[in-house]
Amino acid sequence: MSFEKRSKLARRSIKASGTANS
Repeated sequence: MSFEKRSKLARRSIKASGTANS
């Protein structure tokens, strides 16, 4: 698994959650 794929998946998950990271 490449970091880029994980980063893209994480970004999509965060965007779907409405940037819950903030």
